[in-house]
Amino acid sequence: MPRTITKCKTNHKFVADPLTTQRMEQFKSTLLKDYAPTSVNIILRHLKAAFSKAVSWNYLEENPLKDVHLVRIPEKESPFLTSEDIEKLRKVMESGLYRDAIETGLYTGMRVSDIRNLSWDDIDFVGMKIRVRNTEYFTTKSKRERTVPLHPKLADLLALRARVDHSPFVFVRIDMKQVDTGTANKKFKEYCDLAGLDSRFHFHSLRHTFASHLAMSGVSLYFIQKILGHRSIETTARTYAHLQPDPLLSAVKVLKY
Repeated sequence: MPRTITKCKTNHKFVADPLTTQRMEQFKSTLLKDYAPTSVNIILRHLKAAFSKAVSWNYLEENPLKDVHLVRIPEKESPFLTSEDIEKLRKVMESGLYRDAIETGLYTGMRVSDIRNLSWDDIDFVGMKIRVRNTEYFTTKSKRERTVPLHPKLADLLALRARVDHSPFVFVRIDMKQVDTGTANKKFKEYCDLAGLDSRFHFHSLRHTFASHLAMSGVSLYFIQKILGHRSIETTARTYAHLQPDPLLSAVKVLKY
């Protein structure tokens, strides 16, 4: 049984106190009185890693936190733009660089960093797909490459964008630099304010909007996972499964009598 080592004041010898799962659960409960669940989970993760190292060094027989679960944190339902919201947004957006970047987010679910680093070589207008890839100067969040279908409306919009000489990137400012992610988010929030939309919206909401509308249209969670580049289907399901049409209801509707 794992033990803590404490120093005895009388004879200066080390006395071992048992570290049990129960004591670790009590410790977790004590932490929750003063810290937020997210902070408690960070502390537990670090301790678990430290105890694992102690086990590998033979200071402990087993990890006392191995059966202690992290605090369950309910998923916050992120807001997404409705069709009406998108229509309002389009009415206030000016044509040009930031409008095109926002439309790209709406039609692809790409992160703003992915959009910033999108090059013309990544767009296949014949095969109607976009490649989100790692380069010498950019790495995707998942560190993996993926392919995103190119919506016909977005293909038409991108085809009208003028290529900037000596730049491989699609979204380039007048000063020849790539679009700034912070400015893109600021511009998007300005448009949302003008359209009278939820103040919680930010550029990443476009990614959530894209996936939410796919889910509500009955698109497979597996396909949504692949397009978004999530590492596991659980991540996709946790966020978007509740938006999908009820498959049991659809199954019953096939009956014709």
